[in-house]
Amino acid sequence: MLMQEILCPICRGNITVGSSSCECNRGHKFEVIGGIIDLLPDIKNDEGLISEEKVWDNVAEKGFAEIGLLPNQYIERKCWQDRLRVFELIIKREWRDHKGRNVCICEIGCGYRLALSFLPRLEFSGVDYIGIDISMKMMQLAKKNYIDVPTNWNTQFIRSSANKCIF
Repeated sequence: MLMQEILCPICRGNITVGSSSCECNRGHKFEVIGGIIDLLPDIKNDEGLISEEKVWDNVAEKGFAEIGLLPNQYIERKCWQDRLRVFELIIKREWRDHKGRNVCICEIGCGYRLALSFLPRLEFSGVDYIGIDISMKMMQLAKKNYIDVPTNWNTQFIRSSANKCIF
Protein backbone atom coordinates (compact mmCIF):
# COMPACT_ATOMS: atom_id res chain seq x y z
CA MET A 1 0.00 0.00 0.00
CA LEU A 2 1.06 3.57 -0.53
CA MET A 3 0.81 6.34 2.02
CA GLN A 4 -1.67 9.05 1.19
CA GLU A 5 -0.27 12.19 -0.39
CA ILE A 6 0.92 14.75 2.12
CA LEU A 7 0.54 18.37 1.05
CA CYS A 8 2.71 21.33 1.95
CA PRO A 9 0.93 23.52 4.54
CA ILE A 10 2.39 26.61 2.84
CA CYS A 11 1.56 26.10 -0.84
CA ARG A 12 -0.38 22.79 -1.01
CA GLY A 13 2.26 21.22 -3.26
CA ASN A 14 2.96 17.49 -2.96
CA ILE A 15 5.62 16.59 -0.38
CA THR A 16 8.27 13.98 -1.06
CA VAL A 17 9.47 12.41 2.18
CA GLY A 18 13.13 11.52 2.68
CA SER A 19 14.87 10.00 5.68
CA SER A 20 16.13 13.28 7.16
CA SER A 21 14.12 15.93 5.33
CA CYS A 22 11.21 16.38 2.98
CA GLU A 23 10.42 18.92 0.34
CA CYS A 24 7.36 19.95 -1.60
CA ASN A 25 7.43 20.20 -5.37
CA ARG A 26 7.61 24.00 -5.02
CA GLY A 27 10.75 23.96 -2.87
CA HIS A 28 9.51 24.32 0.72
CA LYS A 29 11.66 22.14 2.98
CA PHE A 30 10.79 20.43 6.25
CA GLU A 31 12.82 18.37 8.71
CA VAL A 32 12.22 14.74 9.57
CA ILE A 33 13.12 14.33 13.24
CA GLY A 34 13.36 10.75 14.48
CA GLY A 35 11.05 9.61 11.69
CA ILE A 36 8.48 12.35 12.42
CA ILE A 37 7.79 14.91 9.69
CA ASP A 38 7.81 18.43 11.14
CA LEU A 39 5.36 20.57 9.18
CA LEU A 40 5.41 23.27 11.90
CA PRO A 41 9.05 24.33 11.91
CA ASP A 42 8.33 27.91 12.89
CA ILE A 43 5.33 28.60 15.13
CA LYS A 44 6.88 31.57 16.95
CA ASN A 45 4.15 33.95 15.78
CA ASP A 46 1.14 31.87 16.80
CA GLU A 47 0.48 32.14 20.54
CA GLY A 48 -2.35 29.59 20.38
CA LEU A 49 -0.14 26.90 18.84
CA ILE A 50 2.72 27.71 21.20
CA SER A 51 0.41 27.39 24.21
CA GLU A 52 -1.08 24.10 23.02
CA GLU A 53 2.35 22.66 22.25
CA LYS A 54 3.60 23.60 25.74
CA VAL A 55 0.69 21.80 27.42
CA TRP A 56 1.23 18.56 25.51
CA ASP A 57 5.02 18.71 25.75
CA ASN A 58 4.54 19.03 29.51
CA VAL A 59 2.29 15.95 29.53
CA ALA A 60 4.92 14.03 27.54
CA GLU A 61 7.67 15.02 29.96
CA LYS A 62 5.84 14.65 33.27
CA GLY A 63 2.81 12.45 32.60
CA PHE A 64 -0.84 13.22 33.13
CA ALA A 65 -0.79 12.67 36.89
CA GLU A 66 2.04 15.12 37.56
CA ILE A 67 0.21 18.03 35.98
CA GLY A 68 -3.21 17.18 37.38
CA LEU A 69 -4.91 16.00 34.18
CA LEU A 70 -5.45 12.42 35.25
CA PRO A 71 -9.04 11.72 36.30
CA ASN A 72 -10.18 9.00 38.64
CA GLN A 73 -8.41 5.74 37.67
CA TYR A 74 -11.67 3.76 37.52
CA ILE A 75 -13.36 6.37 35.32
CA GLU A 76 -10.34 6.59 33.02
CA ARG A 77 -10.20 2.79 32.60
CA LYS A 78 -13.96 2.63 32.02
CA CYS A 79 -13.79 5.41 29.41
CA TRP A 80 -10.91 3.61 27.67
CA GLN A 81 -12.80 0.32 27.58
CA ASP A 82 -15.98 2.01 26.35
CA ARG A 83 -14.08 3.86 23.62
CA LEU A 84 -12.46 0.63 22.48
CA ARG A 85 -15.80 -1.20 22.45
CA VAL A 86 -17.55 1.56 20.48
CA PHE A 87 -14.82 1.70 17.83
CA GLU A 88 -14.83 -2.07 17.44
CA LEU A 89 -18.63 -2.22 17.20
CA ILE A 90 -18.82 0.53 14.61
CA ILE A 91 -16.07 -0.91 12.44
CA LYS A 92 -17.41 -4.47 12.65
CA ARG A 93 -20.98 -3.30 11.91
CA GLU A 94 -20.07 -1.03 9.00
CA TRP A 95 -17.34 -3.23 7.53
CA ARG A 96 -18.32 -6.84 8.11
CA ASP A 97 -15.41 -7.77 5.83
CA HIS A 98 -12.93 -5.55 7.73
CA LYS A 99 -10.33 -8.32 7.91
CA GLY A 100 -10.01 -8.19 4.12
CA ARG A 101 -9.86 -4.41 3.83
CA ASN A 102 -6.98 -2.04 3.31
CA VAL A 103 -7.73 1.17 5.20
CA CYS A 104 -6.19 4.57 5.79
CA ILE A 105 -6.49 5.87 9.33
CA CYS A 106 -5.64 9.48 10.03
CA GLU A 107 -5.63 10.28 13.72
CA ILE A 108 -5.65 14.00 14.35
CA GLY A 109 -4.39 14.74 17.85
CA CYS A 110 -2.81 11.28 18.11
CA GLY A 111 -0.72 12.24 21.12
CA TYR A 112 0.31 9.07 22.82
CA ARG A 113 -0.96 6.69 20.10
CA LEU A 114 -4.65 6.22 20.94
CA ALA A 115 -5.65 4.41 17.73
CA LEU A 116 -2.41 2.43 17.62
CA SER A 117 -3.29 1.08 21.05
CA PHE A 118 -6.39 -0.79 20.04
CA LEU A 119 -7.03 -0.82 16.29
CA PRO A 120 -4.43 -3.52 15.51
CA ARG A 121 -6.75 -5.99 17.26
CA LEU A 122 -9.17 -5.62 14.33
CA GLU A 123 -6.84 -7.39 11.91
CA PHE A 124 -7.23 -5.31 8.76
CA SER A 125 -5.61 -6.64 5.60
CA GLY A 126 -3.38 -3.56 5.49
CA VAL A 127 -3.30 -0.14 7.10
CA ASP A 128 -1.82 3.24 6.26
CA TYR A 129 -1.77 5.03 9.62
CA ILE A 130 -0.96 8.73 9.85
CA GLY A 131 -0.76 10.25 13.33
CA ILE A 132 -0.86 14.04 13.54
CA ASP A 133 -0.12 16.03 16.67
CA ILE A 134 1.22 19.42 17.61
CA SER A 135 3.62 18.01 20.21
CA MET A 136 6.80 16.47 18.85
CA LYS A 137 7.53 15.14 22.34
CA MET A 138 4.20 13.26 22.54
CA MET A 139 4.81 11.60 19.18
CA GLN A 140 8.41 10.71 20.11
CA LEU A 141 7.03 9.07 23.25
CA ALA A 142 4.45 7.19 21.18
CA LYS A 143 7.08 5.94 18.73
CA LYS A 144 9.40 4.91 21.56
CA ASN A 145 6.78 3.00 23.55
CA TYR A 146 4.83 1.36 20.76
CA ILE A 147 6.68 -1.45 19.11
CA ASP A 148 3.83 -3.86 18.39
CA VAL A 149 2.62 -2.29 15.15
CA PRO A 150 1.58 -5.16 12.87
CA THR A 151 3.83 -5.76 9.88
CA ASN A 152 0.98 -4.87 7.51
CA TRP A 153 0.74 -1.37 8.99
CA ASN A 154 2.54 1.51 7.28
CA THR A 155 2.85 4.25 9.94
CA GLN A 156 3.84 7.90 9.68
CA PHE A 157 3.80 10.61 12.35
CA ILE A 158 3.50 14.27 11.37
CA ARG A 159 3.87 17.33 13.59
CA SER A 160 1.17 19.68 12.42
CA SER A 161 -1.91 21.51 13.60
CA ALA A 162 -5.42 20.22 13.03
CA ASN A 163 -6.08 23.65 11.52
CA LYS A 164 -3.62 23.01 8.67
CA CYS A 165 -4.92 21.08 5.67
CA ILE A 166 -2.14 18.67 4.74
CA PHE A 167 -4.06 16.08 2.68
